[in-house]
Amino acid sequence: LRLVKLVKAVRPLFILVTSMVSAFQGVVWVLVLTIVTLYGMAILTTTLIGHKLAFPPDSLIDDDIVAPFKTVPESMFTLFR
Repeated sequence: LRLVKLVKAVRPLFILVTSMVSAFQGVVWVLVLTIVTLYGMAILTTTLIGHKLAFPPDSLIDDDIVAPFKTVPESMFTLFR
């Protein structure tokens, strides 16, 4: 309670705190958009690579290539790396 009164009383400190809160909101939105993009790309790569739809039907694809894209969480982790 005293700290809040101090922040409100000292104008430069109040400006600093409000600016940090605004910057944190921007960082949160960047994080949300990054996760949404990763999720969308993970669904696409799981469908195409994990289920082998991107390859010709008669081709022999090594399981080491397809393994990181078997599920959506694994695809998200692979794309994040």
